[in-house]
Order: sequence, then C-alpha cells, then structure tokens
Amino acid sequence: MVVHAHPDDESITTGGLLARCASAGVRTCVVTCTDGRYGPVNPELGVALSPDQLAVAHAAELEAAAAELDVDELRQLGYHDSGMTGSSTNGAAQAFWSQPIDSVVARIVELIREFRPQVVVTYDPFGCTGHPDHIQAHRVAVLAVEAAAEGHIFTEAGAAWMVSRLFYPVYPISSMRRFIDESLDHGQPHPMGGQAAEAINYTRPDDTVTHRVDIREVYASKRNALSQHRTQVGPHYPQMYRAALARRDYEHFRLVVDRPCSWDFDDLLEPVTP
Repeated sequence: MVVHAHPDDESITTGGLLARCASAGVRTCVVTCTDGRYGPVNPELGVALSPDQLAVAHAAELEAAAAELDVDELRQLGYHDSGMTGSSTNGAAQAFWSQPIDSVVARIVELIREFRPQVVVTYDPFGCTGHPDHIQAHRVAVLAVEAAAEGHIFTEAGAAWMVSRLFYPVYPISSMRRFIDESLDHGQPHPMGGQAAEAINYTRPDDTVTHRVDIREVYASKRNALSQHRTQVGPHYPQMYRAALARRDYEHFRLVVDRPCSWDFDDLLEPVTP
C-alpha cells in the first residue's frame, strides 16, 4: 500500500515499485488523499478548468495511471488540495491540511485492516517536498500503521492488522546530480534552475537509502503512467517529472519500520549497503 497526497504522486516516486509488484504477482493498493483541485493546468491544453473541473480531470487521470501500473485497488479519499504553505486554501473546511487527524487516521486504519498490506510506503516527515498535503499524508499514514495493529482502538474499522515494514521514498543526491550533469552534457539548460543537487528540497543524502527497486524492466509502465496526468505534464512544471523519469534503473527507499514478516520481499525491495 502506498499513501500519497495528490494524483500523479503515485507515479513520480513509486510508479516503478508498483509496476514491479504487479509483474511479480504482488497485490497493490494506492491511497490518494486529495483531489489536486488547486494545481496548475498544462497551458498546452488550451483550456481553463475550475477547481471542480480539475478535480474531476485528476480523478480520471489517476485511474488511467493506476491502470498503466496494474494497481489492484485505488482509493481516492477526496479531500480538497490544500495548496502551498501560506495559501488561502490551507485552512479551508474541506482542505486536507485542516482535517482533524483522528478522522483521517480512522479512514486509513480501515483501509489497512481491509487490504492487510505487509508493506506501506509514504513520505518522510518533511513530506519529501515540504508541501502541506505531503506532510499531512506522512502524519496520517504513520499513525494509521501503528493504530491498525491495536485492536482496542478504531474497533469499528475491522480486525487489527500489523504492517511489517514502512518505507519512505528517497531521491538520492547522486541521482539528481547525474540528472543535472546529463542535461548539461546534452546542451540543455540547467534542469533545476541552477540549483545544486544537494540544495533541492526533495533530495536526500545517499546514506539515507536502505533499499532500492530495480525498475529497468517496468520503466515504460512508469513513463506511461506519468503521461496519463495530462493536465500536469507541460512546460510550466517539467522539473519533477523529468527528474523522476531520469531514474531509469532504480527507485530508492528508506526503511523506517521493520517487523517480522512471513514473506521475503528483498527480491523487490533490495537492501542497499552504504
């Protein structure tokens, strides 16, 4: 189970993992917390979409991306996108950022107890990028992983289930540096606006990586899934998509919870020795 904030996040950081799981016969579930209604719209489309219209478009794009990745179950929680830090939408009644934590945790607990995943993947405490919705997704996912194992709480959410491993996605500094260097070597402008790899807020030191997933055989699935997010792909927001697609060999992860498990999945999430 992967717990993400917005439509497209599932493909950016975990598209390869989801496709690898599918190819290995491992069932997957994508939980997307918000509808992305306040994101930009690709200007190449030549359309203006209201927040409600964009939310509908995102939902369809997410379904198409999940199909490309052979996801078994897709759950869209439907909270409103909260916008960036300090925006007027942060405190809106339906914004994900403003929801009572217990109510969202209860929903994730129910999904965990229903799907019964051995592995859950979500963002690190900074939300990888610092976006409020990513931070909120981290909070509710981590709390739900722990709460789902406690049968005396959220009793209406089903029988207790203990998740064996919790991972955070990692974009290693070395991978970003390679992406920048390759772009410059091909005579392209600096893809990150001149920022050094270690200065980009979603890169992390290489020694934080504990596991990696070989995505070479499923790279096309990840690329095709990202391309389904047509309202997002465009000249206004190329960096994160391009950076995600530049990693053709591996996706990287950090193990943060490790409990006994009857299934050995190191063939998918390969341990990395620093």
